[in-house]
Amino acid sequence: MGVADRSEAREEAPGAVAERAQSHAAAGGLAAVALTIQRAAGNRTATAWAQHLQRKPKTKPKPKDPIDTAIAKKEWAKAADALSELPAAVIETRLKKLKAKQRESLMQGAREIERTAWTEPVIQAMEKVDPKSANIGSLRWARASGFTARAGQWFHALGTEDAHKIAHELAFSKAQLTGIIADEKGLETVFKDVWAYVPKSERMLYVMTLLVDTHGYPVNGAAGIVGNLAGESSLIPSRVEGSAEWSPTRTGGTDWTDEQIRDRDKKAKKGPKLPGVGLAQWTTKERREGLFARPEGTALLYDMDGQVNYLVDELGSKFAKLNKKLLDPKVTVQNAADLVLEKFEAPADPEASRSARRANADKAAKLYNDANPPAPATP
Repeated sequence: MGVADRSEAREEAPGAVAERAQSHAAAGGLAAVALTIQRAAGNRTATAWAQHLQRKPKTKPKPKDPIDTAIAKKEWAKAADALSELPAAVIETRLKKLKAKQRESLMQGAREIERTAWTEPVIQAMEKVDPKSANIGSLRWARASGFTARAGQWFHALGTEDAHKIAHELAFSKAQLTGIIADEKGLETVFKDVWAYVPKSERMLYVMTLLVDTHGYPVNGAAGIVGNLAGESSLIPSRVEGSAEWSPTRTGGTDWTDEQIRDRDKKAKKGPKLPGVGLAQWTTKERREGLFARPEGTALLYDMDGQVNYLVDELGSKFAKLNKKLLDPKVTVQNAADLVLEKFEAPADPEASRSARRANADKAAKLYNDANPPAPATP
């Protein structure tokens, strides 16, 4: 077959083109007709234009779910408000799809508007689906709002470990936590050492105030002491060496009793594995025995004032030279921090913690000075 013959073979009969155009017109309108004709004529530009006309119009996106939108933006009160309008079964289904942290935040949001909006359905569903998140979220709201009247019952509903963790994280003030414990029977055994669950800055300022106002140390000398105690125990009186801040009397998976801590015996494998205990992490047998020989006995484990008294007595009797330097009004914060580190705490590697202890000492001095500004000069 020649070139002309092949060209003729590719051409379609006009009747066939017309017949196909009519078929496309019925199916797709004028654009389909134009597309058929232009394809037959080999016009690529016109074909592309006709194809463009045939495209389906874009469908409008579905409106976003207001609850999902609020959750994505972390607008938890708004999410709780929208969720409360749904049927109870739907609320429970939606809650189950969230992560525990999201449920905690949602519960906090529900509590925030509890008095002004009908969020009871959300609160009831949360207590049914995830009681732990319901209680933690409620405690977060109590901490943020200052309304602590029901905090005791929420703490009580948690297990001891969860109560310790969230209390340490939220860090109520000592006055708040003491009030919460007093209002809920049984919490006094959960939070034996209240100091472990209040802000570290409050613990630092409290000990600074004792050292300066009660025991007569200059601010810088006291700051050097407190900076080191912060490095040793985070200023938690009951802390046992190797424990976490939120569980100060637990090590190796064991919650040690006061007597086990006092009577620790490495050779007999009794009590905690490591010896350090208390604010200064007293380690040697002599210093540990001196601590527990005080009139308070094992109750001293939870007594911030009593342990500071013991520390000051130690400084005055066994570290007199160091104590004299700390009492010097000219001592600097960093010098005081270094002296206590090297002469009183005496770790194997002082350099490993020197910078952190200096920083803690600076913070302690600032906390005290900010809380006790100098009186304005009289004209």
